[in-house]
Amino acid sequence: MSHFNNQKEISLKFPSWKEVVIEYSKKELGSETSETLISIVNSKFELIQNLIETSHPAVALQILADAEGNYVSGKSYDSILDYLESTKLGVNEFQTVYSTKEQKYIHVGNSVSDVIGIEPRDFTIESFLGFAEKNFIHPEDLPHVIRYAGIAYTTLCLPCFTFKVNQDHYKIKFRALFPYSNIPTIQKQAINLEKKSFLTIDETQNELSFPNLHFDFWAVTTDTISDVVTPRFVSDFKQTEPMNCVSYILNAALLNFPIKYLILLHERQFTDRNKDVSVSVNSQIREFSALESGITEQQVGDYFSKTVRKKIGEVYNKWSQSKGIEIPFSETQAIHQAQKLGLLPIPEKIKALIYSRVGE
Repeated sequence: MSHFNNQKEISLKFPSWKEVVIEYSKKELGSETSETLISIVNSKFELIQNLIETSHPAVALQILADAEGNYVSGKSYDSILDYLESTKLGVNEFQTVYSTKEQKYIHVGNSVSDVIGIEPRDFTIESFLGFAEKNFIHPEDLPHVIRYAGIAYTTLCLPCFTFKVNQDHYKIKFRALFPYSNIPTIQKQAINLEKKSFLTIDETQNELSFPNLHFDFWAVTTDTISDVVTPRFVSDFKQTEPMNCVSYILNAALLNFPIKYLILLHERQFTDRNKDVSVSVNSQIREFSALESGITEQQVGDYFSKTVRKKIGEVYNKWSQSKGIEIPFSETQAIHQAQKLGLLPIPEKIKALIYSRVGE
């Protein structure tokens, strides 16, 4: 456990991310899930690191190889492809089919030419992962997209969720660049590209224990360009929140940014006054753990000036694969780096759980 160290104050202990994983799974997923979840975390995190370092789709296949998730098989590839080809999509949309076994897009809809102005043959998994001659994910977003892919595949391995074909999906939005597009407006600027992935097991290959296909629906969105990559699972009312909470915890545990500093950053989003941060943190510790913490305004200021910005900069530098030192020069920049890493905002249930585990 980590500590607030101040000679004038009670030393408080904040939970580790491993403890958060265990407690969340016990409370929300069932006590039998916690051991499985920790086992999966331990076995998959090295693979996710390899995926980030190599950007190779084979690593994603390894993550799925021992999947214990529950998957509802769908129609055959041929029948779904017929459906895709005969379905008219929105003006800014196109579709692909990716094979996890073959590690490539086995279908790219011709409408990609109308939407982003490139040939279907140029839309490849290599261009998605950033090691083709023509790549399209913004280089600053690429390491985050890849990390989230590893987290998503890990979530898919969990036996506590059931993934239903043509209903449950994973979506992610990021910046894309197509300077080789034949559409002048797309040539000149970044665009928002959103991918929705519907995973399925081909009904002709029911011997598989993990999804061998995902049908991806892509859209160029017209909202404001953002440098924060936004991933999300979409399922029914019962599963959506737990899926996204688990994904958040897995990402946070992988990054391993100290929880006490993250709490301070979270509260800093709503105020620029150290006193307001200390009051809010003390109030929530009192509410959820029944402790009188007495964290002071001065203590908050010292943490931000001496530790928090440096720590978030180090984590951001590592996981964004930045070649330069990205130590934030202000709390605002530190918050933004935490958002880009997916550490902020903290889901409400996770925040409450963290505060409830604070101890003396």
